[in-house]
Amino acid sequence: MVFFNESLVMRELFNDEMLRTFSNSFLIVAYKGKKEKALSSLGVKNHSWIAKHYTLDRHPIFCKKATLVNEATEETLVKHEPAFSNLLIDKTPEDPFIHKFSTETFIEGEQVIFQVFKICAMKNFNSNFIGLLDKLNRFLLDEFSSGSTDEAHFPMLKGESHDAMFWNIIEDCSQKWNFIDQEWAYRGELPVDYVIWRNLTHLVLRYSGYIPKQLLENKSNKVFITEYIKCLYPMFDAGRYSNFERIEKQFHRWVQKLHL
Repeated sequence: MVFFNESLVMRELFNDEMLRTFSNSFLIVAYKGKKEKALSSLGVKNHSWIAKHYTLDRHPIFCKKATLVNEATEETLVKHEPAFSNLLIDKTPEDPFIHKFSTETFIEGEQVIFQVFKICAMKNFNSNFIGLLDKLNRFLLDEFSSGSTDEAHFPMLKGESHDAMFWNIIEDCSQKWNFIDQEWAYRGELPVDYVIWRNLTHLVLRYSGYIPKQLLENKSNKVFITEYIKCLYPMFDAGRYSNFERIEKQFHRWVQKLHL
């Protein structure tokens, strides 16, 4: 049982400038050989960065290091780079997905997933969550619409929308949504309900403990996800759900570089 949302607690500590007071973490640099060489290889010596984050739960060629750069420029940058060097890259034009390392402008604001967390703590979850899904739907259509529809008349999006998830969207101080961490894309077009399905699927897989218990009781994740997509697209059906599962499995096999 989850008694409170740790992410919301950390956010409040940060907003109230209490994070330093409650912090109990320490950075220990362990090294073999000369100290100066070890510090230099880690990028600690020259203080050229503010924070680093490593993503390693994937095939080594996709593992990445994200660095919040400390440079005297007008814009703060986030550099996405390979976590490991000297690896053979075996990506081909025939791959169904595209992966890239890039440098992005740092967007100050709050991840939309925090809005989901706040809604999960409210009594009127249903209406608020449907409202947020509607906002996500409009954002996807505004930012990524290809101008076409599929055979079932669902709007189609550009492949760059593939990873436009609650945790990859920042709402800035003007309440504008900004898509960040754009490392994955689909080689082709995607129906808008697929990207909404991805958001709901991974939300349930990662954060089901925060969703009001009564909404998940006596129903499968599939039923929960389908009910909310139908609030936006009533013609959504089991056939589309199965097709989206196939695409998602194909993506995860590709990320691990397994045989497709």
